[in-house]
Amino acid sequence: MMDKPGHTKLILGGLQIGFIVRYLADPLVGGFTTAAAFQVLVSQLKIVLNVSTKNYNGILSIIYTLIEIFQNISDTNIADFIAGLLTIIICMAVKELNDRFKHKIPVPIPIEVIVTIIATAISYGANLEKNYNAGIVKSIPSGFLPPALPSVSLFSDMLAASFSIAVVAYAIAVSVGKVYATKHDYLIDGNQEFVAFGISNVFSGFFSCFVATTALSRTAVQESTGGKTQVAGIISAGIVMIAIVALGKLLEPLQKVKPCFSVHQFLFTRLLSGKEQKIRNQHMETIALNNTAFTLSVQSVLAAVVIANLKGMFMQVCDVPCLWKQNKTDAVIWVFTCIMSIILGLDLGLLAGLLFGLLTVVLRVQFPSWNGLGRVPSTDIYKSITQYKNLEELEGVKILRFSSPIFYGNVDGFKKCVKSTVGFDAIRVYNKRLKALRRIQKLIKKGQLRATKNGIISDVGSSNNAFEPDEDVEEPEELDIPTKEIEIQVDWNSELPVKVNVPKVPIHSLVLDCGAVSFLDVVGVRSLRMIVKEFQRIDVNVYFALLQDDVLEKMEQCGFFDDNIRKDRFFLTVHDAVLYLKNQVKSREGQDSLLETITLIQDCKDPLELMEAEKNEEELDVQDE
Repeated sequence: MMDKPGHTKLILGGLQIGFIVRYLADPLVGGFTTAAAFQVLVSQLKIVLNVSTKNYNGILSIIYTLIEIFQNISDTNIADFIAGLLTIIICMAVKELNDRFKHKIPVPIPIEVIVTIIATAISYGANLEKNYNAGIVKSIPSGFLPPALPSVSLFSDMLAASFSIAVVAYAIAVSVGKVYATKHDYLIDGNQEFVAFGISNVFSGFFSCFVATTALSRTAVQESTGGKTQVAGIISAGIVMIAIVALGKLLEPLQKVKPCFSVHQFLFTRLLSGKEQKIRNQHMETIALNNTAFTLSVQSVLAAVVIANLKGMFMQVCDVPCLWKQNKTDAVIWVFTCIMSIILGLDLGLLAGLLFGLLTVVLRVQFPSWNGLGRVPSTDIYKSITQYKNLEELEGVKILRFSSPIFYGNVDGFKKCVKSTVGFDAIRVYNKRLKALRRIQKLIKKGQLRATKNGIISDVGSSNNAFEPDEDVEEPEELDIPTKEIEIQVDWNSELPVKVNVPKVPIHSLVLDCGAVSFLDVVGVRSLRMIVKEFQRIDVNVYFALLQDDVLEKMEQCGFFDDNIRKDRFFLTVHDAVLYLKNQVKSREGQDSLLETITLIQDCKDPLELMEAEKNEEELDVQDE
């Protein structure tokens, strides 16, 4: 029965599902492991106080356990309490010495082993069971059960629970592993963990063992005593095996209150349904034979040893204020995961923390940061104009940096960023201009205005009926609907002869810094194309810089380019785009001055005509002669 989660882990490992480790972020792991340490603390606290409680399962179970502990605290066994308290104080003091003088002490003092031996001797010599009514182990079964094939008929009943147990056990193991991986500077392979736990669970299932995963308390004890490699695990397993086979008799005088389980055993019992609980209870006697006093018969002294070794886990709480200063979102993930794991339990709490972390990622992508950019003087570096002072901005050019992928979830946000950067709405400007042009055309037909090559001239003394209140409701117009263009030269930034409030457009170019745009979807490409066309209609060109190759390829696949949107609008850097625009401005100014010169020559054409007339007369005189 117990090997079913092992099969599940082997399958998940074979399918390379270990990538889910990436979604267990450090803040989530910190909050989860702290909550797990709190659950271990509560489970050991009632052992130290020798207070019996009900076995609560489900939501708020740890809160109910705490309430019952304090309600029955008057029943505390003084002998167990004093032994546990002294053990905690001694262990923490010696561990502090080990940390402070670790460069001078070649081998850390194994205070846990020393305390256990001393406590066993005191319990035996002082006869604590008879004199102080202290609970002791009394009898420890020795040896192993013979291996047996699991009952295949139970597989269908255990399928749902086995999957939940496999996932939660894996999450606990990886979470604790990541804490110590960060501390000791090594990496974790998620798929390797799946396969390793799967094989161990399949093998142990033949001996009716509990589901194997990381025991938070024992991991803390081993790490704090200096264990760093697999050799430490082999030695621990060897000692446990010796204790099971031969040394259990020596540990019988050690103080005991009631059976207590490690974190993964506690999770195992919680994840089973009612029917599965009955199946489990039928196997409890068998399972008990595979556990020594260190697992099923946790004494007040050993409970105190576990509590003392949880100090490192609880010290993670001190990281929250620093995390809040660095990134408030990560700090909220840490606190949320910790609270939910305490209230809902480790299984549901982990799921809630994981979903909450993913939600924060979605929100950060949907509402990303954006900045208008300016150039640092005498460099090709462009920085945010809101965060830096004395930046140079090219007249008539706006530069926008959008720090997120552009997809269906944040397209509206991207459009708002563009509108905020340029300072106007391109669609509204276009609609207002069309409205003004229609009124100007109407006045021209009535003879109240005259269109010349220099602009529009109002006849003196004529009443202008076009000066009407601009109360029309703006209606969005489709870009693909052809509009009859009116060939009239209008300076839209000057005062118009009609009373239509046309927004000013102070720019001629918009540069989009796409260096942080890692991908585009179909909706994003269509929206970019729409934005380019909207600005082209009001004589504003849109340019792109720092676009990645795969993003450019996606734009080609989605039909972004046409005769009006060409690849010559794309530049390797923002500075290249700015230099190109500077040259365009200079070229335009040169053309304007040339046109002005031609106009002046045409205005002064009378002397030229007189010279030509005189020349013709001279030619006639020559012919007459």
